[in-house]
Amino acid sequence: MLNHKHAQARISAIKAIARLSLHVDASGDVMRRLFNEVSPLLMDTMPLVRREVGQMGILMLMELLDRYSFFERILPLVLCCLKDESPEVLNHIYPQWLKCGIQYYNENEAELSQQEISDLPVENYPKDVKRPTIGCRGLVQRSLRLLQLITRETSDWKDNVRLHALKLLYQFVLHAEAAMTAKFFEIYGDLAHACIDLVAEVNAEAAKVADLMGRLLSYDAWIDHGFDGLERNARESYMRCFYHMFTASLGGTYEQLMRLAKLLRCTDYSHTLKPGFQHYILKLLNTIVDKSLKINAGQNELEDLYESVYVCAIKVMALSSSLENGGNEDVNFGQMLIEKLVKLLNTSVAKTHERWFHLALQDVINLDAALEDNAEPVMLLNGLINMCHIRATYVHDLIEKVKIVFQHCCDSAQVKIFSSLSLATLFWSKTMNVEREASTQMLSEFVSQIVEPYLTWKAGSNAEAMRSLAMATLCALAQGAELESVEVLPSLAKYMPSLLEDRNVTTRHYAIKAVVYFREMCVEDLKPLAYATMQRMDDPSAGIRILAALAVGKLKPKFGETDTEKNHEREVWDAIVKRAMDLLLLYHESPEKDMRAAVDVTLKVLAKSHPDAWEERYQRALPMSQKKDLLTELYDKLTINEDPELTTASKD
Repeated sequence: MLNHKHAQARISAIKAIARLSLHVDASGDVMRRLFNEVSPLLMDTMPLVRREVGQMGILMLMELLDRYSFFERILPLVLCCLKDESPEVLNHIYPQWLKCGIQYYNENEAELSQQEISDLPVENYPKDVKRPTIGCRGLVQRSLRLLQLITRETSDWKDNVRLHALKLLYQFVLHAEAAMTAKFFEIYGDLAHACIDLVAEVNAEAAKVADLMGRLLSYDAWIDHGFDGLERNARESYMRCFYHMFTASLGGTYEQLMRLAKLLRCTDYSHTLKPGFQHYILKLLNTIVDKSLKINAGQNELEDLYESVYVCAIKVMALSSSLENGGNEDVNFGQMLIEKLVKLLNTSVAKTHERWFHLALQDVINLDAALEDNAEPVMLLNGLINMCHIRATYVHDLIEKVKIVFQHCCDSAQVKIFSSLSLATLFWSKTMNVEREASTQMLSEFVSQIVEPYLTWKAGSNAEAMRSLAMATLCALAQGAELESVEVLPSLAKYMPSLLEDRNVTTRHYAIKAVVYFREMCVEDLKPLAYATMQRMDDPSAGIRILAALAVGKLKPKFGETDTEKNHEREVWDAIVKRAMDLLLLYHESPEKDMRAAVDVTLKVLAKSHPDAWEERYQRALPMSQKKDLLTELYDKLTINEDPELTTASKD
């Protein structure tokens, strides 16, 4: 009848068994069998059936003669109803449960009255939860042996059984309070495993249980066991359970916070590639920072604590960023955490990176192996570069790490790191918070050790990719460190002609974009770049042709100091300009609108700076032009009327 398809039949059967249980021989196996048959109905789909099971438990608690011997089996029947989702179950059972507590108190008044005198209210009691009476708590506290059975069911293969067990465990913790502290280590592992249950409803219930344990259990008694579990088991399960307990508790000394921060900073935790694990590490770090506001510690001690928090957070953020190929919720949360640290330290984010980032960089180890791009050390270094870019305090350490990658790691890892470096160099002038002279020296070192070795041609697909990335990095540096690059780039001019003619279109693209940043160069050094740039106007790529047409007008040499040198160099440069004008006039008849527009822009610049050469090249091109009307229109638009100021400017 207990398995009858009609709910009313099941209810009647439970009522009959409840009354029968009051009269059976408690010494035999009948009672054990009775509980085994009725208990599964606590998960019945019908609320009235579950309510009747709870009512059976109430009846046995109130009237069973040998009830004290069976508290451990009776209590689950009632406690499960106190956590039931249906109001009609809870509202019916709860008042009767209070009566059971009153009866138990009256039967054990001598013991409980003494306990009641010292029964102080729990300071950190959960909101919107009514504290059980001392009689109800006493009923549960004498039945703690049942915990092992409950926690065993939290790993059952059925979802509803696991959920049911956790709800029952919640009620046990709620009633047992600090008396359950001694049982913490026995249930720690099972509860931790439940915290990462694949079913969201189950792991959410486990989190509630852990939160309640953190509030009600004796902090000083369980914290060492909690740390021991974390140190022995560097897993997400223990991390989640500990987080919920530690965050909900009121305890936390400086030594404990420091111990936890150092533990999270070690490679077993901060170098994890599991997103869920990373999320809870960041949340626990946030808890450490919040609790640090409530402890007695000196400024130096707090700075040591925040140092460990920063290093751990930045490593976790770096790995999370590499896994997701960009920002995500964990990275944003980490940024918020670092901003909180910055506010407490009364400094800036940039100065914090300059102060402590090198410590995170030191933790990037084991790079001297044939690692792929998805290896943890490579992903960590890649994420750190993307997160904090390049700064003066650690640029030398970063160069050494990158050189190890380029020397030992696989092609994919080298390409990954070089790609991140090329993006980071765009922010050089913003992140290098030093004098220009020092910044220029660092830029020169960076270029000579990281970029320059890969600008020369080498065979192989990886060498081709590295050459493209080296050129991209050089182009980014020219834009990100515009003032410093004026002094650094001229030494690399010898590589540019071959790079401008490279077979790889990406390399040519970045080379033509970078060529305009080669400034303050004498005519003889700039001459090869100028002719190589003009040749790119015939490039197979339309984009490169347009960039080349625009770049020709931006090349500006630095003339010698003596009149003889200056006159000679001007003659040489005028010849280059005339050659450029001839090519530009030729491409002005191109059917490509964008190309013609680029030619117009460059010719306007050259005509203004070299009016005589413009007049000469126009007259030379006019007889050979197939579109004389267009050429004449261009001439009329660009020709500069004689003006004393313009003439003086052109001579200068």
